[in-house]
Amino acid sequence: MKIFLDALSRVPTVSVGTQALILGSMHIIQRRFPDAEFVMLSAAPAVERSYLDGTPFPVRLVQRSPVQIGTMRQIRRIVREVDAVVSAWGDGYSTFPPHLIFRKTLVLKQRHKPLVLFTASIGPFQEGWRGAMARWGLAVFDRLTVRDMNTCRYMKALGLPDVRPLPDTAFAMPPSPAARIQEVLRLEQIPSGAPLIGVNLSILLHHKMGQAYTDLILRLIQHLRNTAAGANIVLIPHQFYPAAYTGADKQMREGRDGDDRVVIERIYSALPDPQRVTAVRGEYSPEDYKGLISRCEMFIGGRMHSVVAALSTCVPSVIMEYSHKAGGVMEMLGLEDTVWNIHNNPQQLLEKVNAVWSSRQERRARLLATMPAINEQAYATGDVLAEVLGPERIRR
Repeated sequence: MKIFLDALSRVPTVSVGTQALILGSMHIIQRRFPDAEFVMLSAAPAVERSYLDGTPFPVRLVQRSPVQIGTMRQIRRIVREVDAVVSAWGDGYSTFPPHLIFRKTLVLKQRHKPLVLFTASIGPFQEGWRGAMARWGLAVFDRLTVRDMNTCRYMKALGLPDVRPLPDTAFAMPPSPAARIQEVLRLEQIPSGAPLIGVNLSILLHHKMGQAYTDLILRLIQHLRNTAAGANIVLIPHQFYPAAYTGADKQMREGRDGDDRVVIERIYSALPDPQRVTAVRGEYSPEDYKGLISRCEMFIGGRMHSVVAALSTCVPSVIMEYSHKAGGVMEMLGLEDTVWNIHNNPQQLLEKVNAVWSSRQERRARLLATMPAINEQAYATGDVLAEVLGPERIRR
């Protein structure tokens, strides 16, 4: 069976979270359909191969046309040769003007070819023609699954039937084996024998908040040193431009959608004393980052998927919310008390960190009791795909 996994944009996938979402989708589909093969449309196959190579998935990357009309023709040809289309864009659709959602889904949809949306974050939608265009575009899907409760409410308000909230597909991606994680710890010279507190720094939040972000993180690090005596703080990126991406210049790396390691270096160099703080500087797979995060006693994340990596491996976490997806995901997990909105008082973030750190053992115990079922529930998106395929549609 062939699946067109529509998850790549016109720029290479440098977000570790998006990579985890893609790999999680493949894990889900392949477990439901062991003979599944994947086709993806890629603007930079060398970069996409950097995280796809070494996985067990048969993936054919098609070089994307440099012009829009050529891309649309490519998509139409790909859709004709596959059994189904899975759109796994994360929150990509939330940034689309409604008429582009409509255009995109019409290109993806062909007669008798199932089209399924995998655990997206979308909205909010304006009333009037904008909301109507979004509704028309989303109604083209045979099945709609969403990963956060805010999106679920937005889509139901549009009158879309059978919107199913399911865990983000990244929950299904396993971490790297223990031996590999030990190697990462050694390469990054992360001290052993003491608790680790992971902090994901985001260049996106740096651009959103400006100097206030630097001040906040410096204050947070000092607070953690004072509160968590003996713990080591690890600054972890969750988006980076790999060496394979030769087209990335300084402006791109430092831009709003740039490399988290840029802001990590700025914060680290601004520390009056870097004692008990380690900056992760290497390039690793999504599975490696998930494994590294799994070794933490507590995690604080600016990027949602970094927190998904933590929670899915039962690490008590606090998320820094800048869009509706973060609060909606945590609501789905029953963890609304660990969400801090970036527009709120920074003191509230420190108070939430205190609450999680002081109760981390109880919180980990609850995660150990509930998270295996949530990780397993992520595989239900494979069942949703099976609903629309039907046994007669599956090629052998």
